[in-house]
Amino acid sequence: MMVLNKPLSSTPESGYAILNGETYNFEYDGLSLVVKDSDGMLINKEGSLLNPTTSFDDEVAIVTFQLTEEFVITKNSKSLDVQNLASEVEQKEFNFSILENISNTNNVITSISFKIDDKIYSFEGLEGIPVLLIQLDEIHHRARVQTAY
Repeated sequence: MMVLNKPLSSTPESGYAILNGETYNFEYDGLSLVVKDSDGMLINKEGSLLNPTTSFDDEVAIVTFQLTEEFVITKNSKSLDVQNLASEVEQKEFNFSILENISNTNNVITSISFKIDDKIYSFEGLEGIPVLLIQLDEIHHRARVQTAY
């Protein structure tokens, strides 16, 4: 069971959550709840890392990744929101281009592809894309994208 330090409404909120006796940070955009550990890594409803690392090199990369900026894309993000996000990432000295952004008749993003520097990220889903967290480490000029459902 997860306990939040404040009730959720239709407005964005942030705070802390207690899950299995551990304290985590949460962010709520009015539609999606994202739970993170103290290093900014996504946590699932069981309290485990959503994208656990598989090698020592990945562990070192996570430890040295210094989150300086974070952007969120949800299935309900509007095209203009995604364009504005692209501009903000570009202002942080990262090359960002939107390769594809497809929405269904309900204005839900069902497919999106974008490129940050030389890496391409693609996500799709019939009911909509997962929540995408675009995280920047401006100090080491690195980017990573994590998903949450």
